[in-house]
Amino acid sequence: MRADASRRGLDWSAHRCGCGPSVAGRKRCRRGRAARACRVLGVEQVVVRRVEVPGKGTENDAREARYRELELVREEVGAEFVLTAHTANDQAEQVLLALARGSGTRAIAGIPDRRGRFLRPFLEVWREDTEAVCEAYGVQPWEDPTNTDPEFALRNKVRLELLPEFTRVLGDGALTNLVRTAIQARHDAEHLDNEAEAALQTCALTETPEVLDGPRASGRAPMQWDLDRYLLKNAPQAIRTRVLRFAAQTVGGVLPPQNAQRHSNASLQVKAPQAPSSSTATLPLTASKPHLTTA
Repeated sequence: MRADASRRGLDWSAHRCGCGPSVAGRKRCRRGRAARACRVLGVEQVVVRRVEVPGKGTENDAREARYRELELVREEVGAEFVLTAHTANDQAEQVLLALARGSGTRAIAGIPDRRGRFLRPFLEVWREDTEAVCEAYGVQPWEDPTNTDPEFALRNKVRLELLPEFTRVLGDGALTNLVRTAIQARHDAEHLDNEAEAALQTCALTETPEVLDGPRASGRAPMQWDLDRYLLKNAPQAIRTRVLRFAAQTVGGVLPPQNAQRHSNASLQVKAPQAPSSSTATLPLTASKPHLTTA
């Protein structure tokens, strides 16, 4: 792949981010080894960044910090895309977690193969296959030590304890079926999202949300979008909930965590169709709290 890219005149860059808790000196040593390994493989431009994880330092906080930094580096070096090394094993873990949490179609669709400038080309390749390729080419892969600690993150317990038992009980094809489920759910979710975006334009009584007077939240003025409640009422439930969520995001809302979304969606499904014309249906959002009025 590298030779082919060189013939096409493409620039290569590598970026190594580490956000797990560890002793600073050992962390610097790991970053140095990763950088040297990239250079040995022929990667000319290697960027090493230390990422500060804000908030409570959770797995999600670390993930968001890494992606923010990767996007900054992508812009700095002028790269078109960032490729990550997620494999089918990661996909199976994600789908199983989504099923256990009772999540919707979008979450069961798992890790997307593309989101913005981030591409994940190995989502249908199993980890043992990537390890075999590394062994064949004499490459020593680096394993984040936090990945082997079941107490560090729920995902680690799924990887180290649940998935092996899942395979033992249901057979080797169980993980393949989880990945297949993600692919099927992704196609369904994309279709439903497209239908909901079109329905939002139909339900909206104005082309754009109305800016309201009042205190600003997170630097944004409060906004309101009027929606036709009768069209919402007649829409299928899967479309209706997506319309309301898309509308909330459009006016600056941030959706609540997954464990709170089910309650939010349930209340919206009741309020939006039944509310009188002068009432307002609101989402309990974490910022801005935009209003979605139903005509």
